[in-house]
Amino acid sequence: MAIKLRSRLFGKPAWQHRDPDIRARAVAEDSDAELAKHLPHLAQHDESPAVRLAALRRIDTEPFWLDARLRGDDPDILDAADEFLRRSVLRETAPDRLQERLEWFGKQTDSDFIRRIARQAPDEALREAALERIDSPGFLGDCFIKESSDRLADKVLERISQESTLQRLVDSLRRTSKRRARAAERRLAAVAAEVGHSETIGQIATRVVERAEAMARGSGHGDRRLELERLETRWNELDAVPESLQRRFDGAVSIIQRALDRPAPPAPASTPGPETQGSDEPRAVSPDLDALAWRIRQVGQSATPAAARELVADWDRAWNQVSSPSGPEQALREEMLPLLRELQKQHGATQLPPSKPAKDDAIDVSVFDQRLDQVGEQLEQGDMPAASESLRVLRSELKQLPARQRPEAIVGRQQRMEGRLREMRNWQHWSNNKIRDELIDRAEQLAGGDSHPDAVSSELKAIRAEWQQLESLEVLPGDRRRFAAPPGQWRRFQEACKQAFDQARPFFEKRNELKEENRQALSAFIDQVSRAVEGSETEAGTLKEYLRTARQAIRQLEDLPPKFRGRAAADLKRLMSRINERLDQASEEVERIKRGLVAEARELARESDLASAIEKAKALQARWQRAGQARRRVDQALWKAFREPIDPLFEQLESQQRERREQHEANRSELESICEQLESLAQLGDQDITQADGRLNGLVDQWQEHKRHPRDLEQRFERAQRRFEQRLVDLRLKDQERRQQALERLASALQTAWQDFENGRDAASEILDESELLKDDGMARTLLERLNRLQSADSGREAWLREVADQHDRARQVAVEMEFLAGLETPAGDRQQRMDYQVSRLARQLGERDAGPDLNQEFHELCERWYASHPHPSEHHAELSERFERCRKVLQAMVRTG
Repeated sequence: MAIKLRSRLFGKPAWQHRDPDIRARAVAEDSDAELAKHLPHLAQHDESPAVRLAALRRIDTEPFWLDARLRGDDPDILDAADEFLRRSVLRETAPDRLQERLEWFGKQTDSDFIRRIARQAPDEALREAALERIDSPGFLGDCFIKESSDRLADKVLERISQESTLQRLVDSLRRTSKRRARAAERRLAAVAAEVGHSETIGQIATRVVERAEAMARGSGHGDRRLELERLETRWNELDAVPESLQRRFDGAVSIIQRALDRPAPPAPASTPGPETQGSDEPRAVSPDLDALAWRIRQVGQSATPAAARELVADWDRAWNQVSSPSGPEQALREEMLPLLRELQKQHGATQLPPSKPAKDDAIDVSVFDQRLDQVGEQLEQGDMPAASESLRVLRSELKQLPARQRPEAIVGRQQRMEGRLREMRNWQHWSNNKIRDELIDRAEQLAGGDSHPDAVSSELKAIRAEWQQLESLEVLPGDRRRFAAPPGQWRRFQEACKQAFDQARPFFEKRNELKEENRQALSAFIDQVSRAVEGSETEAGTLKEYLRTARQAIRQLEDLPPKFRGRAAADLKRLMSRINERLDQASEEVERIKRGLVAEARELARESDLASAIEKAKALQARWQRAGQARRRVDQALWKAFREPIDPLFEQLESQQRERREQHEANRSELESICEQLESLAQLGDQDITQADGRLNGLVDQWQEHKRHPRDLEQRFERAQRRFEQRLVDLRLKDQERRQQALERLASALQTAWQDFENGRDAASEILDESELLKDDGMARTLLERLNRLQSADSGREAWLREVADQHDRARQVAVEMEFLAGLETPAGDRQQRMDYQVSRLARQLGERDAGPDLNQEFHELCERWYASHPHPSEHHAELSERFERCRKVLQAMVRTG
């Protein structure tokens, strides 16, 4: 009330002004509390775009900007909304407005903004919508690398078909995400297979082979069994691998498998010292010796003299580093000695001690200085293994010289270099011990945390790899010790790792059980499908389903136990090959059937009867569907040949149907025109419609000339015709009502004149002018004649009394008959008369054996007889008139409703 009163006293506020510019400025600048309440209404419903924009800027929330952008058309509002929404969608998610955001984003055309959405939008659905609108393989590849959603990353990868981009993804993701790297490799192999680039598949296979050979030579860290499983899984995913690569891969895997399966020597009874604390299990064969043995076996007699000398030297160096050879290492040495002697014998690779210089030979000190300078550079760079090896070789060479020929300056410099190396090693050891403590803390945190078992296992492998890396940095070439970590620290590390692994062990055991169940299920599936494939009753659809399932199984070999994967992959490949053979046989049978159908289809061109040809074509189509699916390319060619003779038949049928539709539409148009004309007739005025019977008959004749009438138009025509006829009936009833009213007035005038005459007064009643209405009506003339005769006193009183008495009897009879028809009660004095009437009416109907007049006609005749019975005796007129009026109301209602 206060606001309304203030508005009346001081006028409306500026934000309600008629001028839109004044309103817009007020909405943008005023701080009225009432304005703040009305801002949402102004933002959505004000007629001025400037006012709406000002209100939107004041509100400045995403729901209002979205509503304005999706439902508005003013360019300034649209630009402002786009500016706000582009910032908003990149800033935060809005699940409750996601559909509106997607609808708005669908209207954006800026390619740079679309790319920003694909990279940075917090809403996954918006990123997906943006990526669907981008076709650049390079950009899609970048999004695949950085995308946080694995589902969306997989969808992006399916759209990349450029081999160079896929190769880039494989190289980039190999160290950061092995899962996506493998997915990119599978996609690269699939694309290469589709376009026939066998060299790309060969490159992928070559990388896998090189990795396997590197493992066979002893390189790599971590769980070698797990790495071997991954290599075998990746190899099984490749198709059409060259035979040479297959042989290399099989050889490398066999070497790795022998190294993994070689039995370990029995553990010593005494407590292990530091030199035996480097692994969880008793040592089998040194990786260096195993790798060198593989190289010697592979090279054999094909080695060049230089390569042979290098192999022999590498073997001696690796064997000298083994402080206490194990049983397998002794067996490996016994196996390698004949091969090494053969290399020495054939290529002169025998290592001979350097010849001792003569007493008078001068020593080239500059050579030693240069080598010590190189050692100094290695120490400056922190490359202690290389510096240690260089000093060891230099020390060996100096020892081979006579004591008096050793350069003192060189020996002194060498000793200083070795002291510096020991100092660096001590510092390295102190620093590494701190790192080892950190690794122990990480392992202990794993043991007390709630991380996923796979994460625990992965972290443990990383921790062990870092520990081993520290060992490799401190144990230099030529050292007899093999482990640098203090025994106590090593035991703490082993205990922490054991506790962390024991915590995750139940999960791995359960997963192994599931893998075993998967193995059993796969074995049962292979057995079942093998029997089904050999059975002749198995349908092609079932075989295709089996083939699809087998392909899925070969892509999920990681869900099986490692030892079973290779054999399972081979069994699945053989099974798929057998299924493909069966499908080829089924396809050949289908192709034979369809070729026969093509021949039958070509015979349809000779069929003269189109209807018969169409029926046969439909039957051939049904048989074609029942025949099944052949090989895609052949099936498409056969389908094209099958449709070639059939399509013209259906085109001809379509042409005939089109002509019939056009005729039907023309016929319908004519019928609609007739209906419209008839509806126009039904709407004519009263005077014109009484003269339109001829036009109605003409329209009916036109309607009947058409043999076929749509159901809706036929109902429309009947409704219009009934409406026209009802108009005529209403006019007739209206004329009858006017006539009855005129006759009623004449009869009333006649009765009044009779009462005057009967009472001895002059019958001076006014003669009504009904000439125009009743000039041709016989009943009216009769009543007028009686009235004129009564007024002129042409007849004597006695004659009038006799006549009126007779009229009274006629009036009573009319009343009795009308009461009978209306079903009303008759006074007691006239009941005998009513009974007599009923008997006579029944006898008349039985004699005539027809229905007699209808109710309307009979009612009309009774009314005529009533008016003809006037005048009545004055003492009986009121009673008879009351009886007549009561019956007339009932009969009129019965006539109208009947």
